[in-house]
Amino acid sequence: ADTGGRLAILFAGELYLNRDPFPLLHALERLLSRPEVDARRVGATFMGRKTEYAGRSLVGWLEGKRCAEIVKFIPPQPASVVAKATLESSVVLNLAQHQPLSIPAKTFEHLASGRENLLLCEDDAESAQLVANIPGVLQVDPRNEQALDRILLDLYERHVVQGRLRAPPPQTVAAFSRTAANDVFWRVIKSIVPALDVELSKESMC
Repeated sequence: ADTGGRLAILFAGELYLNRDPFPLLHALERLLSRPEVDARRVGATFMGRKTEYAGRSLVGWLEGKRCAEIVKFIPPQPASVVAKATLESSVVLNLAQHQPLSIPAKTFEHLASGRENLLLCEDDAESAQLVANIPGVLQVDPRNEQALDRILLDLYERHVVQGRLRAPPPQTVAAFSRTAANDVFWRVIKSIVPALDVELSKESMC
């Protein structure tokens, strides 16, 4: 939970479909405009093939911006490098805009990452409902600039000033594990066929 006095945001994935990074970039620019914020302690890394979104260059947008010095782009890396970068970050970023009825697999990876989660999706999306009230997960509607600004400032104060992050609790993460899903499946099977007359153990079914 020790951040080393840094706010280090990591996005590892592809900027396709509706994974729009610009709301976060605009919010970072506003964060760095605050006099109490030390830009040297803030960073955002985008790891993936694309450095543009919807035909708009991220590098071009950063020219002349305050956050140009803190945002970096890294090409796709092996899983071991991604895992190391995740542990070196203090926040993992999940872009899940305009996906009202689907939950990206990355959501579950982030829950188990041991890092604080920042989820950008609409308030009425399935992803928002899934993570509601989970400590260590900050969900914000990217259309709500004030809420996004408040969350980034809160992250800065806790990660940089206090030096601590709040990761999702292990017991909460365990509820989304394969073991938990198998337990639910097994209970359903037994309820449908309560007198199942075959020698099948719970382990062999799973």
